[in-house]
Amino acid sequence: MTATNTSGASLLSKMLHIKVAPVVLAACIPILLIMGQLVRMILPAKYFYDSSSILNMVNGDAAEYKFRDITYRRTADFYSAINIFHFSTLTQWSLLLAIIGSIMLVPVILKLPKLSLIDFTFALCFIGVLNIFTFTISKDMIQFSVFYIAAICTTLKEHSKVIPIVSISILLFLESIFYRQYYLLVFVFFMLYAATTIYISRRCSKSSKLRRQAIIIGYLFLIVIVFLILVFLIVPSKYNQLIMVRSVTNSGRSGSPDSNSLITEIFHSTNPAIAVVNFVLDGFRMMFPFELLRISLKYTPFIILQLLLVFEIYKQIIGKKLSQPNRSYFAFCLLMAFLMVSFFFEPDFGSWIRHESCIFPLICSMLSNKPEHLDSERNLNSSLESHQGLPIPSESDQH
Repeated sequence: MTATNTSGASLLSKMLHIKVAPVVLAACIPILLIMGQLVRMILPAKYFYDSSSILNMVNGDAAEYKFRDITYRRTADFYSAINIFHFSTLTQWSLLLAIIGSIMLVPVILKLPKLSLIDFTFALCFIGVLNIFTFTISKDMIQFSVFYIAAICTTLKEHSKVIPIVSISILLFLESIFYRQYYLLVFVFFMLYAATTIYISRRCSKSSKLRRQAIIIGYLFLIVIVFLILVFLIVPSKYNQLIMVRSVTNSGRSGSPDSNSLITEIFHSTNPAIAVVNFVLDGFRMMFPFELLRISLKYTPFIILQLLLVFEIYKQIIGKKLSQPNRSYFAFCLLMAFLMVSFFFEPDFGSWIRHESCIFPLICSMLSNKPEHLDSERNLNSSLESHQGLPIPSESDQH
């Protein structure tokens, strides 16, 4: 039994110390691009409903243009303006935008440190989803570009809070005016998180990992809950609009074979206390979407991707990255602001995975500041040493 435990600990130790160079991940991009195009060919048309609608408008469908809301119209106007090659099919657009998106990814990925196997797998999954659902004629490609710019903003004036916060806030505010109005909420939550989370993190820096995680996650949710209550008290009409947006979007879709992954509220009420409960439950369901297994096992890859994202967020919280105003900190704050707003609005899990894929540039920013992970690895190494009786070198010892 002891020999088995020692062997298992040794294998775990070796796996923990396997690092993948970012150039390997960059080399996988063309492969994932090709695989993404092949997958798109076999997926049903329902997965590209929005893209088909936008393409129809770009191709001159006046009825479709009149029927759609302002966001769709502006998206179609944008693609019409850049359509210098006179593309008219989804295949043409998806191939061009996949090439552009892949080129955009290369410099971001090459700046990453060596990745653990978990981080490498996580990045591969995200890039795969981008090539299937995002890099095409869609609103999501535009949103990906916005987050790409935001990720660049996180690098401005390293160790300064003001410039990254201001630049990202301006970007989000402009998007809320000219493109997606609900990004005004992302703007508000990002401002609040970026200005205050660092102090919460420092205050609980000496707490246990579990306690620190509970405090920070609880604080992030508390900000949104307080905001929701204030909106209810000050602007009741906006409150009703906010908590009913998912129900309104999904009205008439229930029971449709093309909408079997709807996110429906567990409790149907406009009461603020019930709305808070729904918000917390919806957040948990979206980050741990095990309920999809009741529909089909084909959702397993999506569930795994979500669990990997939760793991990355967990690493940010238990590490020291949230105690310093660096690019990881600002990327984390923007990511959490995006997630909190998504917990209100996402109508179904299919839309959720498409919208979520746009945050990959922020994920790269979170992974970029890597030195802090050594402390947690040293602690794990110490634990393994006690079982093996052998020293395990850390990365800093190797250099």
